[in-house]
Amino acid sequence: MISEFLSDIVEQEKAKAILTRIYQSRRVPHAFLFSGKDGIGKFNTAIQFAKLLNTGEEQSDFNTELNAKISSLNEPYIKLIMPLPRGKGEGGDDSAFDKLSKEIIENVTQEIKKKAANPYHKISIEDANTIKISSIREVKKFVSVQLDDVKFRVVIILDAHLMNDQAQNALLKNLEEPPEGIIFILITSNKEKLLHTIQSRCWTINFEPLSEASVTSIMKKYFLADDAVASKVAHFADGSVTDALSLTVSEFDSILEKTISILRFSLAKRYNSAYKELYNFLKDNSNDSITMLVRMIKTWTRDVAKNKSNIENYYFENYTDTLFKFNSRFSEVDITKLFSTLDSLDENYSKKVNLNVLSLNLIFEISSVSIGNEKVFRNDIDQQVIDNFQNKLSTSSEIIPVDNLFTRMVVRNISERHHNVSSCISCSWNTCDRLLTEDRTIVEISCKGLLPCNFSEVPPVEKNLELFPEDFIIVQHDEAYEIAQVKL
Repeated sequence: MISEFLSDIVEQEKAKAILTRIYQSRRVPHAFLFSGKDGIGKFNTAIQFAKLLNTGEEQSDFNTELNAKISSLNEPYIKLIMPLPRGKGEGGDDSAFDKLSKEIIENVTQEIKKKAANPYHKISIEDANTIKISSIREVKKFVSVQLDDVKFRVVIILDAHLMNDQAQNALLKNLEEPPEGIIFILITSNKEKLLHTIQSRCWTINFEPLSEASVTSIMKKYFLADDAVASKVAHFADGSVTDALSLTVSEFDSILEKTISILRFSLAKRYNSAYKELYNFLKDNSNDSITMLVRMIKTWTRDVAKNKSNIENYYFENYTDTLFKFNSRFSEVDITKLFSTLDSLDENYSKKVNLNVLSLNLIFEISSVSIGNEKVFRNDIDQQVIDNFQNKLSTSSEIIPVDNLFTRMVVRNISERHHNVSSCISCSWNTCDRLLTEDRTIVEISCKGLLPCNFSEVPPVEKNLELFPEDFIIVQHDEAYEIAQVKL
């Protein structure tokens, strides 16, 4: 009988082994904490375990009708608690649904039906960001109902980390004095947000990301996804059906293209262009799209590591040129450092760090990867090439598109004398910008009769760059570089 229920749980062998031992011991804890990222089967496991708890060892103990009620999330067999919006004029004495509109209640009902039919469905209710104390109070009413045809009834709390402080404290009282025959299963992707006192009263079971094959299979079975599409997005889903689904509803090929574009601009230190690409990407996608982008960049770094080790089968199979170019130009870079940084940025997003700050950090961290290799390339540049380019700079008023690394090299060679630039201050850029030097002298860089300056930010200026009156410097535009002259 055990295998019959647990066979419906995809992978999660460690979790199934723990639950099997608990079931066989007949010493069932009154509260569980199912922890792990969204879309890996925590809810499905909770439902299957609820069925198992109400089934004996023999085939004759199988109760088809009861199992159907559990699968359908019917009260009073299953109590499902989830984030809900706050109703208009809702007060402390109102129940969770009292002040909700008929439209919202209908939406909640439909979402629960979808969840019952598809355990991997992500419930979506507008403005439902918090589990209210009124929802937890309803547990008391649920417990008061007495049933003879069920051994254990289960309270499932979805996104348990979204309980507010009052709700968590109310739940704690239930956990401290657990009602007989009631099992609490808290499901969360961020258990750190739960009170330690709640965590200590729960049996924690950690769930692992699914394999690509399993993500693909679930996408086809539960979401009727095309085989090719399911396989493609599974590469980038990081073991989560929820993440895979979010990729299918987006323009996936466009996301790949945007990812590569942001990487290219960032590595070239074209900050304004990189930020524009990132801003447009976030504007056109959901609030969680920054995590999607970080995940895509992390996947690209894995491909870089594979390419460096001569391992094929890349996720970014249509952009392999970027992998070869990166490893050719930045052969000494430790890509694992960037991967670790991306992990930290992902974690900061979960902590609700300002999105603009996070976006800029993402760009700057990617761009910093190339710093360690600049000297290698500088030494490889032929001095005659530099001299010729300097001559062209001194006489030309054209826009000269050049490689960014080479540009920084040339600027250093042009300006080898005074005024160590340590930081930048911005002005209107109608005609010029000002650089604040180490000795507090204001250096003015004005354009030499070229395109109007309409920059929204100061173009990147290398720290410790030495400037001298009448030297020429290259000012970076989105798609090219403009010659400007230094004036004190």
